[in-house]
Amino acid sequence: GLFQRCGQKELDFLVDSGIYFGFLLGIAQMIVWMFYDNPWTLTAGGAVVGYLTNWLALKFIFEPVQPTQYGPFVLQGMFLKRQNEVSQEFSDYLTANVLTSENLWNSMLHGCKSEEFNKVVKDFAKSFMESQAAELNLPGYYRQFEPEVIESLVQKLVDRLQDHVHVTHPYVDETMGLSDTLRERLKLLSPEEFERVLHPVFEQDELTLIIAGGVLGAIAGGLQQVYTVATETKGASNNSGSESNGSPAMDVEVQEISGADDEAPSTPQPT
Repeated sequence: GLFQRCGQKELDFLVDSGIYFGFLLGIAQMIVWMFYDNPWTLTAGGAVVGYLTNWLALKFIFEPVQPTQYGPFVLQGMFLKRQNEVSQEFSDYLTANVLTSENLWNSMLHGCKSEEFNKVVKDFAKSFMESQAAELNLPGYYRQFEPEVIESLVQKLVDRLQDHVHVTHPYVDETMGLSDTLRERLKLLSPEEFERVLHPVFEQDELTLIIAGGVLGAIAGGLQQVYTVATETKGASNNSGSESNGSPAMDVEVQEISGADDEAPSTPQPT
């Protein structure tokens, strides 16, 4: 997709940042576990850690918009730092997949602009007929045509046009030069304008990434919870078995000691 093409470096950062942000947030989760060791906190904590990790990483990608001084460091959103490079990728993607001659013609012939295009063709047809009638010294000739005849002529023109316009696509794509124009315009935008132009394109993918982080974190925490509960249950079972197995032996030992005390001769007391 567009995000993967224009923001591959940022996606790599998103993956790598999971190590650092996940470690720091994991320490906070460990502190919570020290005071409240209920197993369900592992699943809940994993979801929160995964969610916040991706959320923080995306914040670093788009914020701050302007270069901002933080002590000895100057920080700016990673995406905005690469404005020139991203402008190239973004313009190439749009001109190759969206703003093509084929898509533009389809929009004019069959899409939302078809009605306006038909009106342009109709006006041109009437104007052409008037000019031809004037050249032939037949000023009233075009008025002999009924509106239905003109509409039929326009429809035939449009039908014929869509059968032959495909041969012009390579020429139109090359001649329009939209990629170069769009790239230069994007480079001239201020950081705020550039952010508002591109950020909305990626917002849907951002939400998906954040939710995916939360879900994966919850799965990892859930596995920890299952392992912890199973380990504690097994340990408790082993302890219970050891206690039950040791009781008869202790009873026998106590009985033997008691019996030995009863059989021992009593020592005569001095008179």
